[in-house]
Amino acid sequence: MKQLFQIALFLLPFAFTSPGVVAQNVYLNQFTGAGVCPTPGNIPTVAANATGTALTRNLITCLAAANVFNSTTLNNTSSINPSSYIEFKVTPNAGYALSLSSLSFFRQGSATAPNQLEVRYSIDNFATFTSWGAAPLTTNPGSVANWDFPDFVTTPGQTLSFRFYPYGTQRTDLSVTPSATTGTFRLDDITLVGNVIPAGPLLLFTPGSQSFANQNIGTQSTSQIIQISGDNLSPSSGTLSLSVSNADFEVSNDDINWGSSTSISYGTPLLTSTPVYVRFSPQSTGALSATLNVSGGGVSNPPTATLNGTGTNPAFPTQLVITNITPASPLVTGTFDVTIQAHDASNIPQYVISNTDIQLSVVTGTGTLVGTNTGTMNAGTNTLTISGVNYNVAENGVVISADRLNGDLLTSGSSAPFNVLAVATQLSLSNFPTTGVVSTNLSTFTVQALRPDNSVDVNYTGPVTITISSGVGTLTGTVTKNAFAGVASFNDLQLNQAGTYTLQASSPGLNPVISGNLVIANVPTINEVILPQYAVNGGVTGERLQYVCRLQVQNLIPNATYRYFTGASTSPTLTTTAPGNFYAINNTSG
Repeated sequence: MKQLFQIALFLLPFAFTSPGVVAQNVYLNQFTGAGVCPTPGNIPTVAANATGTALTRNLITCLAAANVFNSTTLNNTSSINPSSYIEFKVTPNAGYALSLSSLSFFRQGSATAPNQLEVRYSIDNFATFTSWGAAPLTTNPGSVANWDFPDFVTTPGQTLSFRFYPYGTQRTDLSVTPSATTGTFRLDDITLVGNVIPAGPLLLFTPGSQSFANQNIGTQSTSQIIQISGDNLSPSSGTLSLSVSNADFEVSNDDINWGSSTSISYGTPLLTSTPVYVRFSPQSTGALSATLNVSGGGVSNPPTATLNGTGTNPAFPTQLVITNITPASPLVTGTFDVTIQAHDASNIPQYVISNTDIQLSVVTGTGTLVGTNTGTMNAGTNTLTISGVNYNVAENGVVISADRLNGDLLTSGSSAPFNVLAVATQLSLSNFPTTGVVSTNLSTFTVQALRPDNSVDVNYTGPVTITISSGVGTLTGTVTKNAFAGVASFNDLQLNQAGTYTLQASSPGLNPVISGNLVIANVPTINEVILPQYAVNGGVTGERLQYVCRLQVQNLIPNATYRYFTGASTSPTLTTTAPGNFYAINNTSG
């Protein structure tokens, strides 16, 4: 069975259990006790120089039963649920490793329980794992199952996890009725056989291989990382030597200085994960490979890592391509960047052989390019960005071209059409009020910064100021605000005298705008002309009655809507109203 473990070689007193080393129970868990939850007696016996966990459940739940690890809420589908399992773990102490040969356990299912079972182990919390794959079915009555997996040794101090996955649609009693999640699954006498052994010097490459994309001969790929770690190194401080087996690959300890070999120093017997940088620099075409080797630290059988890649013949660029205009719609008063690449006939970027001078020109449009419009694409690169370009006419559908002046023979390339935006030239008022009241906030209105085509210049953020153009009063409030996305909003302006006004909005460099007439009225007043002093409602408290008074209302604003309410009360503190918004007369007040 294939074991999904990282590459690691050890110098161990006993690599595996052998005739001279008697296998023992590294982990034994037998359950004794009353039928309660949590399961009593879930305390493993673990060999010296190692620790082990009790059995735990995930999604599966405990069901009380004496002297066994009994579980329910089982997966009764036809597929393994990676989250529905029973688990235990074993960890050797520092300086020790697990040498393992088999796992045995008693299992039994109730009549309705699913009868399939999978068992797996992992050294990396099941990012990778080894499966039994041929675990026997769960039976009723139960029996002992034994997984005699290929012997293996863990790295020092490395935690090993085992998981049991009961599942399936078939019942243990093999009846035609589907299995049930309420069935029960029992485990007992879980025994992991092997030894806990002292560990010698160890080095480990993670991962054990790296593959590179196709690379042109004579060029170098971007680097990839292989981590190296070690334990029990001897001497306790020293230097590890690393090398690659041929010139198609290079190695570095800092991703800066490259060659066929490098070194890494360590200061303690424990070397934590340290990056080793490798890159592909093919000298010929075709599939190429090499090994990354390491020596030192007292390791007699050091690990290797495999490097793979394919060398290809370089393709030569034939054309210039404008790949980007930034910003996509520049302002007529601003600058923009033009990104140009050298491509081959298949539109794949390729490096230029020599320094290549490039100039920008106008293909479509009535304006001209000013500012910076030339640049050099250096040999061994395929991209050039020309910054500080300006187009001096605001119009849509502008197309520019990148043209080779000298260097590699490359055909010209044109941009996609783009728009050059005008900037704001004038102000406009929106939702400006026509009436208002003395010393009261005017209704909110906005001032917009407009381009010549009357569209809002969303890039405009300048200050906008409101002043009195005509009228005798004083304007107060926040009279200056900065535009946001081309719009300034005013919501707290007041005028302190009645009259007819016009207001002006202005901003530096823009044509101002003057409002229409704004009529400011005094605050409305009410005067009593006729107000009866007595009213009688016929003796019934709360009854409605007719009541007439005459009032004079002054300083009303034209075209405004007003509401009024009538009512009366003998109590000056009466606050509730009768139906129809009439105040009720308290007839008992005298």
